[in-house]
Amino acid sequence: MKKSFIKLFLLIGMLFVGMNVAYADDSFTFKIGGAENIKPGDTFETAISVAGVSDVDTLTGYTINIGFDATKLTLVEGYTSLISAENVQIKESGVIATVKFEAKEAAPEGTLLKLSGENILNNDEPMDSKHVTYNGGTVKIRPLSNDTTLKSLKIPNTVLSPEFNKNTTDYTATVTDVTSVDIEAKPSNQYSSVWITENAKNLVKGVNDVTIVVKDEYGNEKWYGIKITLNTTPTEEELKAQDATLKTLTIKGQKIEFNSTEKKYYINVDYETTKLNITATPNNEEAEVKIVGNSKFVVGKNTVKINVTSKDKTKTETYQVIVTREKEEQEVVKTCPEETSKKEWIIFTVSLILTFTLGIVLGYFLCRKEVLNKLFKRKKKEETPVEIETLSDTIDLSDTVNKLENEKKQE
Repeated sequence: MKKSFIKLFLLIGMLFVGMNVAYADDSFTFKIGGAENIKPGDTFETAISVAGVSDVDTLTGYTINIGFDATKLTLVEGYTSLISAENVQIKESGVIATVKFEAKEAAPEGTLLKLSGENILNNDEPMDSKHVTYNGGTVKIRPLSNDTTLKSLKIPNTVLSPEFNKNTTDYTATVTDVTSVDIEAKPSNQYSSVWITENAKNLVKGVNDVTIVVKDEYGNEKWYGIKITLNTTPTEEELKAQDATLKTLTIKGQKIEFNSTEKKYYINVDYETTKLNITATPNNEEAEVKIVGNSKFVVGKNTVKINVTSKDKTKTETYQVIVTREKEEQEVVKTCPEETSKKEWIIFTVSLILTFTLGIVLGYFLCRKEVLNKLFKRKKKEETPVEIETLSDTIDLSDTVNKLENEKKQE
């Protein structure tokens, strides 16, 4: 019973309070709006409104004054003193006027718009100041963005190289079988703008140069570049056009075990060999084959290169033949051969006979008959003349003497 009485008392009290709010409030509230995220140079509009007006409490007159910091704001449109028109009757709460300002300097913490008033009439009766409230507004003027860097840079399903850093402007990335990428580029300052070249949405096979431009509110710019390489799964025809391998490789006079995946071969040649007879056939007959270094071999190692360029000019494979040329052999003259061939014996015999014959002939012409006779004929013993005693000095011996001299001459 006691609890029921308390509940009834509370209910009657609440009804009494509600009736007092609805019918006994004769106060007015004037308010001016504020603004946020305004930057220097922006213009903005704010409204002056009144609340607490009803059919019971009709506003029939007012003078509202607006105060502001002229170093931060400039009045562009409207008046700083709002005076109600004659015979005005405001029976509902709402906006009674608007004014427009331009922001001049940064005021991140806010600059105030103040309200004050006079001659407030309720049903043509002056209102006591304690029944009128004036609420000012706050205008926050942020500094202009002067940051041209990115806070983050991402491309889904791929990796940037190098890792992102706001001070690094050049990157690379690789994608496969896609022609469009969504680049996530966020500026360090939310009021800086970001622009991305349209080719990010229309990639072509190969390298695509995508540019990202960050622009601050002063107009300064910073450019980031991404080289996006688009790889596509090649068709059979494209694979053939990209083939830069050899089908066969032969070297005349040399035996090599060729394999198209093996790129280096080693051979030895004698001193007389200064180049090779090489035949190289590509797997794709339209590929280009060039042989470099196949001439004027030096003693020692020489490198011959077989360069194969694919039909589409996108790939080049190089095969190498390392050629070792031997030194020149020095001829050794043997005075006594270990074995004598039949041919050598014949030459020796003929030479001996010719030498003997030539000796005889030369002896004949050098030693004629007269010489031989002088050499081999015996010398006669000289006779000593004997004196003959004659009886007469008249004996004539001249004939005998002459005869002896003739015999000596004949000898």
